[in-house]
Amino acid sequence: MVKNWPAEVIDKVYELLIKLWNDKHIPEHHKWRFFCLLPKVPGSEKLEDMRPISLMDVVRKLWLGFFVEKISKFSEKHKLLDSAQNAYRHHLGTDSATLGLINIFEVIRE
Repeated sequence: MVKNWPAEVIDKVYELLIKLWNDKHIPEHHKWRFFCLLPKVPGSEKLEDMRPISLMDVVRKLWLGFFVEKISKFSEKHKLLDSAQNAYRHHLGTDSATLGLINIFEVIRE
């Protein structure tokens, strides 16, 4: 959606976000979230077959994404997180942590 915005709109949104930052102001609607349930199992209406997701407006997602990206790059550049840390790092997650753990168990077993 944002990729289709005209350059003037992107510039204006950026300008307004900078103003929010400089004024140390958080708009009330940036504190709102809408929780929705999506079925993990197609067609099921059972609560245990649902996945909760949180929806927020696009500008807030952009704002958060901008800072998360900056913080991530800074922490990677300065090696603030241990190399074994998988959470909160780009291209790492529970899948890579699980593979690492399996490799450790295999080495121990040998």
